[in-house]
Amino acid sequence: MNILSELNLARKWRPVNFDTIVGQDLTVRLLKNSLFKQQFFPVYLLAGQRGCGKTTTGRVFAAAINCSKLDDFSKNPQQPLPCGLCMSCEAFKQGNHPDFIEIDAASHTGVDNVRQIIEATSFLPHMGRKKIYLIDEAHMLSKAAFNAFLKILEEPPKTVLFMMATTDAHKIIDTVRSRCFQLFFDPVDDTILTDHLAAICESESIVYEREALGAIVRESEGSIRDALNLVERVRLAHDTIDKKTVAHIFGSLEGQVIVDLLLAVAHSNSAELLALWKRYQLEQHSAVLVWKKIFDCLRACLVTEFGELSKDGAHAFAAYHEQLRDITAALSPHGILDCMEKMYGIEQQFLKTSTPHALLEMVLLKMSLAGDQPLPKASAVRQPEARVASKSEPQSEPKITKQVIAPIAAPVEKKQPLAADVPQGPAHWWQNFVAQIDTIGDPVFASMIKEGKYRESDATGTQWQVSLPKKFDFFKELVEKHAPAWKALLVKVCQKNITIHFQFNLETSTIQRNAPAAEPKARVAAPAKSSPQKSSSRPSGDKPVDVSDAAKWEKTHSLLEIFPGTVSEIKGSSHE
Repeated sequence: MNILSELNLARKWRPVNFDTIVGQDLTVRLLKNSLFKQQFFPVYLLAGQRGCGKTTTGRVFAAAINCSKLDDFSKNPQQPLPCGLCMSCEAFKQGNHPDFIEIDAASHTGVDNVRQIIEATSFLPHMGRKKIYLIDEAHMLSKAAFNAFLKILEEPPKTVLFMMATTDAHKIIDTVRSRCFQLFFDPVDDTILTDHLAAICESESIVYEREALGAIVRESEGSIRDALNLVERVRLAHDTIDKKTVAHIFGSLEGQVIVDLLLAVAHSNSAELLALWKRYQLEQHSAVLVWKKIFDCLRACLVTEFGELSKDGAHAFAAYHEQLRDITAALSPHGILDCMEKMYGIEQQFLKTSTPHALLEMVLLKMSLAGDQPLPKASAVRQPEARVASKSEPQSEPKITKQVIAPIAAPVEKKQPLAADVPQGPAHWWQNFVAQIDTIGDPVFASMIKEGKYRESDATGTQWQVSLPKKFDFFKELVEKHAPAWKALLVKVCQKNITIHFQFNLETSTIQRNAPAAEPKARVAAPAKSSPQKSSSRPSGDKPVDVSDAAKWEKTHSLLEIFPGTVSEIKGSSHE
């Protein structure tokens, strides 16, 4: 008795070598190159959605590492690997290979389980080159278990290799992920998966329709395992896998139903829309499913307008190409986008309501009634023009033209008074610029600009000469650092591109005359400058620091000129 006949399709058609893995070309190429060069990482992380081949690929990779034909593969990478014939491969087939340990992390989540693995890694392999641990659903391990794993994952014995498979890579802690060679498994492409199901059906002598397989693939969302399980469900219900059987089992709708509904919406036929709703008994179908189908059909209309749908049956509405064009012509692309936006706008309300079918019916009716009033705004401008023309004499046509143009030109005329509000002349612009300099967010740079003085500009008013205090010479690199910010501020203030040439040649006395607010700062700094010994009188007991040597404490002296005060050594502070 052939035991394979008792297996379901997902297990029976599980890949046994790299050539039979479907839809993961990049991952397969990386692993085969690793085998070809015989360069292996201590830990591999296999991440991706359900049923896309993570665990199966891990098993194939483990079998290939311990396959006796690995050395031959390094010389001739065209041969299949693993070979499936050697003693190691036979042990893998039977599921009793002594050097391959597969662990379900969902039922072995604790630190004690990890410690047992760590202890077992000290033993040498019995049959193959390496002892391989495949930890499935690795995200289920506890944080303590992950922490216990860290050291062994970073520096395992040379004869040990770990693989972790997970559907939630973000749940693997960062310290573990950083120690892994990460491989990501994408959902299998619809066309590739449809071809794969067709090949299996032919091998299993199952009669099928390709469009029905396409519906199964869309239902599986890129999961090979889910797709094969759905094929078995349909096969057990009916001898043939056809669209009608698939629709009956999945509770889905044929594309024609959705197309008919949207045709009624596009032609603003609300009565026909309600009649179709009743005829197709949409109340008996899942409202979420109908919602999704309508949205998919609207999107297919846009694709048809600007491109072309797949013709191999992988798309749900590929067979309704002409009808989709009729919907697009009636609604216009802007109208379709407006319908999609309306559906997006109430999606959360739709998912929470207790009467989703009624809400969906209301949305479709709103779309249908909106079709009575054309969506493009340009038509709203033309209608008043036509009415005025019908009531006027032929000589008044130029006047009508002026009336249409006037509102369009109005925004341009409104912009002109705005320029008058801006102070004219570089000196006024400089004052406004200084008043808004704090928006840049650098206090030192803002202080530098506020104490600066506008000197002159060229005849065009776009080349300015500005003097800054000499004491800021140490911070002149801030001018270049904040150049994008202050130049943008200048454009905002002056409404033109201004170039400023800064010169650090302004004496302190000049600043005091131009900016009286700075005089208290100079008076406070005077005692500090008169005494070469900087001392502290702080009650906290901080130790004063002697900074009298200007050559040694150059930056400190520059700061003291701007921010007068004393210098102390702060001990035991958490802000050092």
